[in-house]
Amino acid sequence: MLTKLLQPRANRRLIADLHRGLVAAARRPTLFLPPYSVSDTLEGRFDLLVLLAVLLLRRLEKLPPPGPEIAQEIVNTMFDHLDADLREMGVGDLAVPKRMKKLAGIFGGRSAAYREALDRDGAAFTAVIARNVYGSDNVDERSAALATYCNKAVADLERTDLAGILAGSLFPDPE
Repeated sequence: MLTKLLQPRANRRLIADLHRGLVAAARRPTLFLPPYSVSDTLEGRFDLLVLLAVLLLRRLEKLPPPGPEIAQEIVNTMFDHLDADLREMGVGDLAVPKRMKKLAGIFGGRSAAYREALDRDGAAFTAVIARNVYGSDNVDERSAALATYCNKAVADLERTDLAGILAGSLFPDPE
C-alpha cells in the first residue's frame, strides 16, 4: 500500500498534505496566546515551523523506508514554499537566493540544536526553545509550556507508525 502512495503523482500529493498539516500545526492560534505566547510575526511563525518540522522529521528519519525519503521530501517542499513566499512578499529575484541560504542556515543550526537537546534532557530542550523561539537565555513559563507541548508531540509521534503519520496524525492540540 505504501509503495503505491509513493509513486510520483501520489508522492507529491502525500508530501503536500503532510506539509500542509505541518504548516497548519505551526499556525495554530493557541500557540500565539498564553501560555505559549510565540510572537505572531514572520520570525515567530518561522521559528514554530522549524521547531515542529524537526520533531516530525526526527520521527520520520527513525522509521524504515520510505520514512527518511518522506522526511527529505518534506524539507524540499518546505523550502520550495519559503522561496515562493519570499517572492510573493516582493523580495527581488536577486535577493531570494541570499535569503534562502540564510533560512537554510538557520534551519540547519536550529535542527541540530533541537535534536541534540532532545537527546540530552528536558532542561536542555527547554533552554534551546527559550533561545531560538523567544530569543532569551532565560527559561520562563512560555518556553516551559512550549517545551511541554513539544515533548507531548514527540511522545505521540513516537507511538505513531508511518501509516498514522500519513493519515495526518502529526501534532496534538496545544490547548
